Parts: sequence; C-alpha cells; structure tokens
Amino acid sequence: MLTDRDKEIIRNLDFYKKISTDEWADHQRLNQVQVWGEYPSELPQCSVVIRSFKRPNLLRRAIESVLIQEGYDDYLIIVVDNEGEDLSIKTETQRVIEEINDDRIIYYRYENTYNGSRFNAAANLVKTKYMVFLNDDDVFHKYF
Repeated sequence: MLTDRDKEIIRNLDFYKKISTDEWADHQRLNQVQVWGEYPSELPQCSVVIRSFKRPNLLRRAIESVLIQEGYDDYLIIVVDNEGEDLSIKTETQRVIEEINDDRIIYYRYENTYNGSRFNAAANLVKTKYMVFLNDDDVFHKYF
C-alpha cells in the first residue's frame, strides 16, 4: 500500500520529460562503420540481426546456423559488432565475415557502447518487413 508521501513523490516525477530534437539526435548518434556488404536493391522479407562483442568463433556458429536454413532463404543477416574504439583496425570478427563471404551479410562495427544502444542501433538498420534478433552465442534450429 502506498503512503500519501509516496503518492506525492510519484505525482511529482516527470515521466514524460520532453527533450529537443537535437538532444534526441545526439543520443541516437553512434559512431558506426559499415564494413561489409550492401543492402540489395530488392529487399528480402526478413532481417536476422546478430549482435556481437569480441566472440568471432561464436559469431561464426550463429551466422552458419542462419545460412543452413532449409526451405527459406528470403532474409538478410545484419551483424552489429561492438568491438572496440579504433574502427580502422581489422578485427577477428571482420575476418570471420570475410571468410564466410555471403552476399546476404551486412556487417557494421560500432565504438564501444552499452548493450541497449547496440540493440536500438541494430533495429534502426533494419529495412525489411520483419526482423528477428539472434545473439552471437545462440543458434537457430535448421527449420527455424
């Protein structure tokens, strides 16, 4: 049961603080580099978004679990990597993407950001009708 004092505190909280458009743009701006792949001229129905952080071997397994899907190939894989400060240095993750070498993969690298930022950034990259998230340490069953 809330006390009268608790109710007063809750009434005075500003849950819906308005922020300016510039403040929102600064909040959303992350330093990103598109390293690999292109969006096709005709977009598929679905994007599989895989977020990764310095785990190239697990990422390889996650990507391969998507690529072996049977009965459905109308998708794009968007890899969002949070692997470090210097975006100009080639990483092990980038090498894995290049080794897999599939036209359905688009690979983005970001400066170190917290998980929520990467999640939002990844969602903003999706241009398809549907999307599904897969973490780099997860795999799809082949009939997903």
